[in-house]
Amino acid sequence: MKNSIPRYTFYKNKYGSELLIDVVELKYVKRFLAESAVHTLTYYDITFVTEGEGSFSIDNRTYQAVPGDVFFSKPGEVRNWDTSILQDGKNCIRIALAR
Repeated sequence: MKNSIPRYTFYKNKYGSELLIDVVELKYVKRFLAESAVHTLTYYDITFVTEGEGSFSIDNRTYQAVPGDVFFSKPGEVRNWDTSILQDGKNCIRIALAR
């Protein structure tokens, strides 16, 4: 059976030179999460919530997310955003650390 959970990869050379950290506003990630809020990453991730409220799950453990919260995840963990906060266009900062 094929794994149906989308897996997102960190591309170290997406801007040309190799980078190990990338900062992305959540509004740019919305299009991926609109297809499936449940996903995994191939890299370490630090998510800093700057606006909005909702829930965020890592490996089926759900946390209430409010401004000022920081979430850490490692490669392979199953993540799930409450996409209702994304529909409101609220932002957060994601810092992706390559493995």
